[in-house]
Amino acid sequence: MLADEIKKAREERAALVVHARGGCNFCGQMADVNILKGWTEEQANEVATELCECGEAKAYTRQKGQKERGHKQVEKLFGDGNKQVAVKVGAIKLLHEAVDNVVSCNTGKV
Repeated sequence: MLADEIKKAREERAALVVHARGGCNFCGQMADVNILKGWTEEQANEVATELCECGEAKAYTRQKGQKERGHKQVEKLFGDGNKQVAVKVGAIKLLHEAVDNVVSCNTGKV
C-alpha cells in the first residue's frame, strides 16, 4: 500500500518524503499527507483514502491490503523466485485472478 511505501521511504531516505494535501476518494475529507517526491495528486488522494476513517475508505483499504498480501504470497510460492516447483505463467495468472475474486467475494462485490 502507498502508506507503507512512504513509511519505508521515510526510514531509508527521508529527503524524498514531502508534505501534500490529498482527499479521500469516498468522502472527500481533505488531509495533510506525506508522499514521495514526484508523486501525482492522484497518488496523494490514494494515500489520504488509505488513512481516512470513513467506512468506505476503511473497507477499501482492508480489501486492497488483502489483495496485495495475496498477490505477494502467490509470487512467493509460485513465481520466478520459488525454487520448489515449476509453474507455468498461465497458471500463475489464474492464481492472481483467484486472489482478486476471493477478496471480492468476501466483501460481497463480485
